[in-house]
Amino acid sequence: MKYNPTGLAHIGVPCADIHKTIDFYKEFGFEVTAIAENLNGFDVVMLQNGTCTIEAYHPLDEEINAKNMARADGHVDHIAMWVDNLDDLYQECQDKGYEIVSDGIEHLDVFAPKTCRYFFITGPSQERLEFAQLSD
Repeated sequence: MKYNPTGLAHIGVPCADIHKTIDFYKEFGFEVTAIAENLNGFDVVMLQNGTCTIEAYHPLDEEINAKNMARADGHVDHIAMWVDNLDDLYQECQDKGYEIVSDGIEHLDVFAPKTCRYFFITGPSQERLEFAQLSD
C-alpha cells in the first residue's frame, strides 16, 4: 500500500448507556475529549487515556440499539491497557465490585524473558477490559 496507517486512531465500542460508560472509563483515568448528542442518530463520546482512545457510541433508535448490543460479530474482543500497579488496581476493582472475568491475576510468557501479568473485567456494556503489567 502507498499510504499505511501511522497508529491507532480509536477503538469503537457500542454501549448501552453513554453516561454509565463515561463514568466507568473515568474510573480508569480516561478523560472525555469530545462528546456529541444525537449526531446522525447516535450519542458519541471520545474517551482518552494516554495514547488509547475509545469511541463509545449509543444509537438513539432503541431497535437499532437492541440489534447492535445483541449482534454476535463485530464487537471488540477486549481492550488491553498497560498499568504500573497491577496488584493495587486488581484490589481496587474487587473493592468496587467490578466483575473479574479472568482467573484472578493470570500470567503468560509471550514477552519472555519478561512476564506479562494481567486480569480482565467487564464494562457496563459487557466489553472486556484487560489490565496488564510487564515484569522482569
